[in-house]
Amino acid sequence: MKISYSASRIALVAFAITGLSHLASPLMFAQTEKSTSESAPPKQWTDADTGHKVIRLSDEPGSKGLYFNLNAFTADGKAMIYSSPKGLHRVDLITFETTTLIEGKTTAVVLSPNGQHLYFKKFGDSHLYVLDIESKQIKRIADLPIRGVLTTVNANETLLAGTVLEGDAPDFNSFKLQALREAHDELLASKTARNSELKTNTVAMQKRLDAHLPEDIFTVNIATGK
Repeated sequence: MKISYSASRIALVAFAITGLSHLASPLMFAQTEKSTSESAPPKQWTDADTGHKVIRLSDEPGSKGLYFNLNAFTADGKAMIYSSPKGLHRVDLITFETTTLIEGKTTAVVLSPNGQHLYFKKFGDSHLYVLDIESKQIKRIADLPIRGVLTTVNANETLLAGTVLEGDAPDFNSFKLQALREAHDELLASKTARNSELKTNTVAMQKRLDAHLPEDIFTVNIATGK
């Protein structure tokens, strides 16, 4: 099918190897479940097992890095894009100052290879937008399927690509809801049962794969929107 078009509390932290420049050292991002303590997690600490320095980048609950296969860093490695319930943000990895780029919930976020443009959809609508990070100008460039998921941009920034489920096939959120219900029932049935976000997502993904749902790949010409 050919498509042409004119889809618990979390703290965001960065891990850096102690004693190295944070730009030269490898960075990893993690999600931590809500602490049993009422106080906020510390701004930074040293991991006892690895000796790595851990720096908390966000004060807002629900903040998270982009999905692991998506580029979140500017070309010079000095800034990173992350999302939160309030919108999309850019954090300076030298000063750790945060700038809000887009307000409101967004989906299908893709950063250009040169780190100058941010492509996104606003939650619940089909319009595809591009933000010029330097000028802060936002431009609507195309209409995507409501359930279309933008996944990548090519190296010379002429084409975007993504996927969309055919027809009325259930999306991943439907399988996630099934997995959550099963986990809830398991917890009620057994006092020793334990559940986690990782386990729930694993079960949901397996259900999604077992369903063998047809999916299409689409491309968007950035210049024309087609």
